[in-house]
Amino acid sequence: MEISTVLNEEKKIRKLLHEVPELSGCEVKTKRIITSYLNNLHSIRVIYKGDWFYALYKSPNSSGRIAFRADMDAVRGEDGLAHHYCGHDGHTATLLAFAFYVNETKPDRDIYFIFQPAEETGKGALMVRELLIEEDIEEIFRAKEELPIMTIESFEQYKLIQELADIYQRNVSVLLRLTSGNQFGLDKDVLKDILVRCRSSRLHVLG
Repeated sequence: MEISTVLNEEKKIRKLLHEVPELSGCEVKTKRIITSYLNNLHSIRVIYKGDWFYALYKSPNSSGRIAFRADMDAVRGEDGLAHHYCGHDGHTATLLAFAFYVNETKPDRDIYFIFQPAEETGKGALMVRELLIEEDIEEIFRAKEELPIMTIESFEQYKLIQELADIYQRNVSVLLRLTSGNQFGLDKDVLKDILVRCRSSRLHVLG
């Protein structure tokens, strides 16, 4: 499949997903669209994990494991309806297009395609964390973002960041964003010290 064809498919998928925005934990139609495309890729297998799923390309001569993640949920607008204001439809379409490319090129690494639900509520991050540990995935990247973004809004998410910092013992680029919801007395320097354990070459703190 040529790159131009992949990009055209990405545009079609993004438009299709944009028309069916669904809130966190309610991504029924969205999941159906994603899996309908994935099930047509002969080199990639869809693996269901109860309320969510991921896709996997297994290389016959694998030199390691790597994951790519895209969020799929929408947010509630002022009109009370779901909208893709955060661009998750574009993230998902990008990851699907990459799956098309991997299906044709067959690289020499195992590749996990993680379509994360409930990104806006933080629940989906726990699912991804369990998969990273369970499958011993060496690296994870976020689709269509230069830097992964970690938003700290609650003590539970702070603890999750601690655990992720312990898992990512490689060169990981991180954008850490503190929000106005940070009510538990953690300043930027404290959080930055945690993520330094990632040995990141690009560590930024906003907020």
